[in-house]
Amino acid sequence: METQTQDKLLKIPEVAETLAISVAELRRIIRAGAIPVVVLGPRMKRIERSALDSYIASRRTYGAL
Repeated sequence: METQTQDKLLKIPEVAETLAISVAELRRIIRAGAIPVVVLGPRMKRIERSALDSYIASRRTYGAL
């Protein structure tokens, strides 16, 4: 039997809080294509946890402040 891991779908405000940014800033990041969204309806968008994790990993810097 094959086990599938389902990504948790996060709401836009949850992701903004996780990143410590405003919802408006998160929407700009989404529009720029940096974080993909799952469209569930005309006004219902979610972000997969793995997409958020990938975005965070891509923004990591080492040794630079």
